[in-house]
Amino acid sequence: MRKIVYEDEFIAIVMNGRSRGERVIVSFGFLPDETGDTTVGFGETVFERAGIPGIYVLPKGKHWYSFDLMRAALRRIRRLRDGFRHCTTYGASMGGYAALQFATALEADRIVAFSPQTNIDMGAIQDLRWANIWPNLRPHPTLALPPGAQTTVIYDKLNREDRAHVDRLAGMPVTAIHVPFGGHQVVSLLARMKLASRVAVQLCTGTFDPVAFRAEVRAARSRTDDYFKGLLETVIYSGRSNADERGMRFLPRVLESGYRLEQLGRLHRRAEAHGLMRTAQALMEARRMAVTAPAPARQPARVPMPAPASLPISATQPVMPALAVAKPASEG
Repeated sequence: MRKIVYEDEFIAIVMNGRSRGERVIVSFGFLPDETGDTTVGFGETVFERAGIPGIYVLPKGKHWYSFDLMRAALRRIRRLRDGFRHCTTYGASMGGYAALQFATALEADRIVAFSPQTNIDMGAIQDLRWANIWPNLRPHPTLALPPGAQTTVIYDKLNREDRAHVDRLAGMPVTAIHVPFGGHQVVSLLARMKLASRVAVQLCTGTFDPVAFRAEVRAARSRTDDYFKGLLETVIYSGRSNADERGMRFLPRVLESGYRLEQLGRLHRRAEAHGLMRTAQALMEARRMAVTAPAPARQPARVPMPAPASLPISATQPVMPALAVAKPASEG
């Protein structure tokens, strides 16, 4: 049975499944998009299908679950959680931040966070992605995980901002699992690999096998467009002397997979800022061509390739380097 059990101007809380039992998932939603769609909880469909009860916290704004806004809601979540022997907190990005922050208050024995933030104090961490939001929020107290909790963080350590957040967990009993070239959207990459649903259930129920996970990621990544997108972004950021050449090698595959106009513009600016002039020029030309041939509404534009003369011959043959998923490790 699914029902809304709490709602105010900042969040809604949905209970899906039985109200008592062995384990419950407390899932915190990620940053709402422009549509403001807060009707389905993060992972709700997956856990409902698996028969696992869930408490889904649906944010109505970009507030990072400030304690000032969560006091009453947290009391309600706690009462619901107390119907179960065990609790897993679960979330991604802003939701991952909440999964870590509220784990102690909810006496969680498992914590699963994808690409989480660990601090929103602009003076404490160099992360400008939400610089227009965080200064208006009061940071949470210092993060302290519940004693004995099994905490797993899945992220792309090649993403500098996400790595800085995970590095702040040094000294805590955290298993950090690196999925290269997922960028901040590691969950999306795993979904494209057809791994996200199964991995979510395994992580939350204690049946996750990191060795099998690494093998599955290795087998699936070369068939996944999002992997090449993350690879291109990492190349752009790398600062290596051959970055422009490597960027041009991966660009045809990436453009063929489909990019929205704003994504092309962002990549162009990043490539230009990092001195990848040929890559930047090709991205600018691809964006210009996409503007003249827009895709249907709500669909990523399949970007026409720039004229062959604008790309070196080597760019027509994407090269896949041998890259391995790092072994899970307790990172500090």
